[in-house]
Amino acid sequence: MTIRRKERPSGWISFAILCLILSVFLAGGCGGGDEDPAVEGPAIRKAYYIGNVREGLAPYLQRRCISFLPYDGESTDGPLFVSYRTGFTPDDGDIVSMNRVYDAGRFIVLVHATIDQVNEFLGHIGLPPHFDIEDGNGERKLVEIFAMNRRLRDDGGSDIFTWVTPKFTAPTVSDRAERMDSDDLLAEPPLPENDFDLEEFNETRSRNFVQYVADEEKRLEEIESGRESAKAAVASATNDLTQIAQAQLETFDVSKPKQHLRLNYNIYACHSYNTADGVDYDWFVVQQRATLNPENNYKNNVHTDKYLAQIYGYMVYYDFENWLEHSNSDTMVQLMNSSPASTSGSTSTTSGFTWNLGGNVGLNAAGPSIGLSGGVSFSSSEMVAVADCTVTNRSGPSDKKTATRWNYAFPRPSILPTGGNPFDIGDFRDAARLSRSNFEPFNQWLWKIPPHARDQIKGFKSTFSWVNGNSYGNQLVWWVEAIKVRHEDWQSDTRTFTIPFIYAPLIAGNGVDFSAKGDHKRLEFGTARSWTAESDQDWCDLSHYNGGPNDTGNVFVTVDPNDTGEDRWANITLRTTDGKGEYTVKVFQSRY
Repeated sequence: MTIRRKERPSGWISFAILCLILSVFLAGGCGGGDEDPAVEGPAIRKAYYIGNVREGLAPYLQRRCISFLPYDGESTDGPLFVSYRTGFTPDDGDIVSMNRVYDAGRFIVLVHATIDQVNEFLGHIGLPPHFDIEDGNGERKLVEIFAMNRRLRDDGGSDIFTWVTPKFTAPTVSDRAERMDSDDLLAEPPLPENDFDLEEFNETRSRNFVQYVADEEKRLEEIESGRESAKAAVASATNDLTQIAQAQLETFDVSKPKQHLRLNYNIYACHSYNTADGVDYDWFVVQQRATLNPENNYKNNVHTDKYLAQIYGYMVYYDFENWLEHSNSDTMVQLMNSSPASTSGSTSTTSGFTWNLGGNVGLNAAGPSIGLSGGVSFSSSEMVAVADCTVTNRSGPSDKKTATRWNYAFPRPSILPTGGNPFDIGDFRDAARLSRSNFEPFNQWLWKIPPHARDQIKGFKSTFSWVNGNSYGNQLVWWVEAIKVRHEDWQSDTRTFTIPFIYAPLIAGNGVDFSAKGDHKRLEFGTARSWTAESDQDWCDLSHYNGGPNDTGNVFVTVDPNDTGEDRWANITLRTTDGKGEYTVKVFQSRY
């Protein structure tokens, strides 16, 4: 493999560029917007950094920030980049800063971090530290970019966005079976050299991420569209809950030079209370959507006076496999649904299923939330184009009973008709359109996890593999195929990600609002376990401070008249007596 690097400017050109960079720094922040005349494409108006930003992808990211400033320890008006190059380790002050920016709804962007450093960061912000990436040989890899953002919604819920750009590794190139050449016949042309411009590729990867950050409106529209497409709506007869309270959205940019490859995971979690069999289950709906486009790596060359026709860079297949990260998961967990089903010879297929869960259901995973519903109805149905693609769903009964697996395979290119020429030299039809251009498969499934498995199953592993192909044309001599069409695999890649679960609470409730006059209202909360409750304000009292799973319907909140002239709040802390569940309900009393 040959990696080409552009020559660096020198002399007065370098001096001019340095002056331009200094002028940008001195200019400070520039307000809203995401375009800058000095930057081609998307840009971030203001960003801050901690650590060494001179190596790896950091300089490329810096170029796309109109104002890129050392972090002052207080600001929350832009994303914070933390570069781990040259052995940098965040100190206690840096950790406080990272939490401050994250809590303010801005991106924290780790650059060139190890898996352990990513997990340390996740622990610092209160999320499960179970992230991992492996290549096809099981080796753990660095991440060039690991970015996380939590967005609070108007309804009190929150959504967590994660972006990952793994460290680049070149695709594996398959061994070739050489053919003996003949002076009387055409030769097989050589494969293209696996060379690329490293700077151009780094620019592309940086641009992909900055576009994701800068286009906030589009990003939020996409999550709302995802919710709508999934109809992740709560059907409740007792309150106004209408949405899953928190979504976990993971994006992996696994692009290769000349191939745009992106994976998206939308994960919705809920927890059922007081179910018919008396067991409190956790439920995870996972939607796996990919955007896969190898068109810049594809070429269809006709034959020449010297060489046979050659077509390469078309995809042979994409493969997805997802399984729970525990050796005994098959005996503890149920795979309830998986879609789409297997199909061949169709132009489209439907990915979707309907699922209903009655009783009290906890919906949030972390952070502020509405928390409790009288039931969940989940229905998702979406058409996916699969022309000339064979879809094989291998999920379910197998050695891994809870694993989900899909294979999307494409036919090899075929030769154009000879037209009766006895000495025809065959050229190829174009490969199947979806094997050489944009393809967007959409897989989804549902896992049901019993209470004794909750502490053991921390997340799931997801493996994405692909293989592309190379083919040589044929040559006829008196209508006899002296050289046959030959197909072979060319490049391939495999990545395995560990995606942590963010569980819904074991106990959850809804906030209560009061006017200034003294009053009492029912506290809506649910749990399948024994519980305790306490208020942190003397003016806010409870009718019961403990009970069992069947005692949640008769707890009332009573507030004294509010004569302070100010609005006021109280916190009611709900806990399961086994110490595994805790939830805080907000009580608001107006001054009017």
